[in-house]
Amino acid sequence: MKKSSRTRAPCWLPFGQAIAPLLSPAGLSAALLLSPRLTRAWAEVVATYWGRLERLGGLDLTQPLYVLDFTPGDGTFAAAFVQALQAEMQGRGMVGWPVRHVLCAPDTDAAADPSAQPRLQALRAQGVVDWARWNGRTGHPLLLGAQRAPLFGVRNPVVSLSAGGLSRLQQDLYAVHHGQLLRARAAAMPLRDRGRGHALALDWQPVELADIGSAPVAAALARYRESLVSAPFLLSEPALALAEAVQDFSARGYLILASDRGIACESRLRQGCLGAPEEINGPIELPVNFNALAMQQENAGARVANLALGQDDWVVHIASRNNVAEQDDASWAHLVGLAQRAHPSDLSWRTRPMQTCGASEMLYRLRDSGFDPQTLQRIAQCADSVELDCRAAEESQLREGILQAWDHTAANARQPHMCLSLAQLLCRLRDWTQAEAVLDSAALSGDKTGVRAATWLRAKIEAATGRTARALWRSRRLLAGTPADPEAARWVEVLHTRAAQWADHPWYHPGIAGEDDLLLEPLDELHYDDFLHHFRDPEIATSAGLPPIDTAAALQDYCEDAHAAHGADLAIVHRRRGFVGSVGMRRAGDMAHVYFWIGTDHQGRGFCAPAVGLMLALLRNAGVRHCFASMISGNARSARVLRRSGFVEIERGSGQDQGLDFLHLPLTPSAACGERATASRLLRQLFAALQCPMDDQSRGPIVTSPEFLAHGTT
Repeated sequence: MKKSSRTRAPCWLPFGQAIAPLLSPAGLSAALLLSPRLTRAWAEVVATYWGRLERLGGLDLTQPLYVLDFTPGDGTFAAAFVQALQAEMQGRGMVGWPVRHVLCAPDTDAAADPSAQPRLQALRAQGVVDWARWNGRTGHPLLLGAQRAPLFGVRNPVVSLSAGGLSRLQQDLYAVHHGQLLRARAAAMPLRDRGRGHALALDWQPVELADIGSAPVAAALARYRESLVSAPFLLSEPALALAEAVQDFSARGYLILASDRGIACESRLRQGCLGAPEEINGPIELPVNFNALAMQQENAGARVANLALGQDDWVVHIASRNNVAEQDDASWAHLVGLAQRAHPSDLSWRTRPMQTCGASEMLYRLRDSGFDPQTLQRIAQCADSVELDCRAAEESQLREGILQAWDHTAANARQPHMCLSLAQLLCRLRDWTQAEAVLDSAALSGDKTGVRAATWLRAKIEAATGRTARALWRSRRLLAGTPADPEAARWVEVLHTRAAQWADHPWYHPGIAGEDDLLLEPLDELHYDDFLHHFRDPEIATSAGLPPIDTAAALQDYCEDAHAAHGADLAIVHRRRGFVGSVGMRRAGDMAHVYFWIGTDHQGRGFCAPAVGLMLALLRNAGVRHCFASMISGNARSARVLRRSGFVEIERGSGQDQGLDFLHLPLTPSAACGERATASRLLRQLFAALQCPMDDQSRGPIVTSPEFLAHGTT
């Protein structure tokens, strides 16, 4: 933390209390949130939701249809939304339905009646608009109007809206660090040498799940303790409590729509995007942990979608649960598609040259156009020059957006060169299966240049998805047609070298290294780009015990060092998804130490255990008798994989690194150790042979790094 002159000693408070005076009182920009685009989209979602339930007999139209509005402000959003909803329902013939729009304010708000705004008077006189108070800590009770009548157990599914309201609720800062849960206390101290502004100091304290009073917060922390290695993150107890309360208001289900700046996916948490700022130079807005909100509602049986929009992590959140009839995939996809239209529209994005687009802006334009085929055609025209971001969540959403626009494109409008450009862009986005599908739809007969480009692209797709022999055959045919092409000659040479190296490898056998859709390949230069793309998450290196690798040169040096240590790193390749991770080993005699990792995009799909199994089969065939592995204590995911593969934890010696667990697996019956101490002795011999003795006392225990937890970087 930067040094500064402070006027007083730190006064440590819970993070949420310390940061509350520094939060922006205005909330998010009304020009962005309260747009006609958002109100129209949400009105269409709500009307569609009610219309389906009415057809299923799930609505009682003699009872009110409650819309609980948790949006702060002066009634602008409520007036616009009610008007848009009335117009939408009238167009659908839903006339006379008893809608009650309830403006909900926390009990700490000073305003006596949030519905007493001039623009809402006419709607209030009609009985359409009402108001209520709710407890900011628990979400209960919801007390309607001046009579403060409690609302619960209503006869119809409840709709809940929040445009910019969640970011105004109190948030606390937690962290997971190598299996340990931590909670932050904070002190915000004025910066004397900066004029206005504060330095934020953090004091991290261990916390146990049993000490967490809120069940939703405890559930989120338990999930993060299993899935994160070392990362800070914000959690809003009032937001989780509010969502839980909405579930309880109606026994028949609910629909939640929210829009705010925040984080939608866990990979963004790993990058420290929900950490605390180091300095605060004015009123700030804290992003919302929509990932935790989604987990909570999925645990309650809801269907949830977090739509991360734009380059500033703008999230539109939609969740639906009803006890009338299970929501089918088609109706849910329709609701999500309608909600996608709710992001703020900015005309300046439409007028900027398409050549300057990155992945986030391209996604924005697709969504802003309603996935219009003409926008897709403009994107295809500059697919070669677009700069792709390194954020997997956005690239994944861009792939989905391209395919949605592709589905909207009539078959006769899919021009060959458009198909080629889109297939090339999908290859850069590592969506090999869809790239092949787009190529298959390209009518290229008679176009020699197009046929050549498509053949070249197919060869690259095959090489990336474990079909090297097929790629080499196709590339040789390509080179035969244009023998003077240096790029084709270079490509054929690279593929031929790969095939020759595999054939001469001392212990790699393709017949053993493949099973179903997964196979292992010795890591080479054709894997480097994919390796670096998936390895960019710093948590991967931490959990796998690997050094940071961020350039092709560093990766090549790492592979050469592995070869010198009688080891190797193999790429885990899926026949449709391509490169998904890596498994490696270091060997000494008949003993080996293995390690593995899966890229963030592909975690949770069951790739790890089969890949480890294939590596063990290769080692067993190569004469290795004892296989060892290590993992950070508390890493539940690695523990499941290793124990499922047959590894057993061995006795910990006094000189072993604190914070690590070591496991052993005999690969032959004769290698079974009678005692765990014997396995520990063999492990020491292996590490000594690999020139990294475990008795090196200079390597102390793994300790908590406050700097890392504060900023999300090592």
